[in-house]
Amino acid sequence: MSLAMDRRLREEIRLKLASLEHSLEGRSPSAAFPIIAEANREIADAIEEWTKFTLEELVGGERDVRSIAETLAEIHRSLSGARRTRVRADARSIILDVEGCTRLHDCRLRSMPAKQLGCLPDMIVAAILQRVMDTPVRIEFAGDARRCTKRFTPAWLVELLSDLDPLGAEGLVVVYKDRVMFSHLPSEAEAEALSESLLLEEEHRESRQQLSEIERQGRRILLTRHGDIFVAVCVPAGTSGSKVQRRILNAIQRSIDALWA
Repeated sequence: MSLAMDRRLREEIRLKLASLEHSLEGRSPSAAFPIIAEANREIADAIEEWTKFTLEELVGGERDVRSIAETLAEIHRSLSGARRTRVRADARSIILDVEGCTRLHDCRLRSMPAKQLGCLPDMIVAAILQRVMDTPVRIEFAGDARRCTKRFTPAWLVELLSDLDPLGAEGLVVVYKDRVMFSHLPSEAEAEALSESLLLEEEHRESRQQLSEIERQGRRILLTRHGDIFVAVCVPAGTSGSKVQRRILNAIQRSIDALWA
């Protein structure tokens, strides 16, 4: 499947990436991750506005990760002009092996020591994946004189869910700025309790401590803030609040460290 993008849309996205590169200059690692996630959101918005369809429709709605990966590989190939794009996928990442890219010889990624951002096709694929998976996406690069490999990973939410499951987490909402990026609401009680916690967070955002705890609808809710990222999670009464909140912060920090490794 080829993504219909005319010159004006490509130029709009190129300008967004140029602005993103400029905004990352001198930024600390903790500040970079949410900025890149926000840029992916803006790119996804631009594609949807231009093409008039949602990116979920582009990848076929509710499909398995392998099918989504194959669609993204085809989109990357159509945008990069690559001769061949092979794809591998598992529950944690999508890996593209790209050969014969028409931009290979003057690829700026080869001269970027930190490799903070991908090329235009990379960032478009990341933006689509972020919109479809509802989680920030990290890109990792490797390559030689003939080919390059890109790993797209739905970032810290994947690790966060696996970290919190053994502790008995009963519901979870993740907010970036004012946008709900992920929610897991196993029952109406958890949904109501977490909705109230979001309202409370909105009312007291400026004075909210990094770590706090409330009770709503008979549920114990732990609130954690890391910059523009806010996480609310329902836990059983006997669960160690400090352990849950420490795992949330560690999952976010691991993703930030990996992004800048």
